[in-house]
Amino acid sequence: MKQFQYCLITDRVLYDQPLREVAMEAEKAGVDYFLLREKDLSPRELLSLAQDLRPLLHRTRMMIHARLDVALACKADGVHFVQNIEI
Repeated sequence: MKQFQYCLITDRVLYDQPLREVAMEAEKAGVDYFLLREKDLSPRELLSLAQDLRPLLHRTRMMIHARLDVALACKADGVHFVQNIEI
């Protein structure tokens, strides 16, 4: 039987703590996927944030929402594709 996997989907507006702390807690808690989904950021801002968070996630796989360019640039583990994405 396949083991259930946990995915944390970010929305920094909802957190009381910085995303760095959220990422560290996700790693410590055994979250399987960390999906960086910050729709209000420009690609440059998203990349900067992703590059800041990436080194904190070792066991937890980092995914980027809808931005293949950002995922490749920050060496994410994957991309969450949606309809009508901009590449």
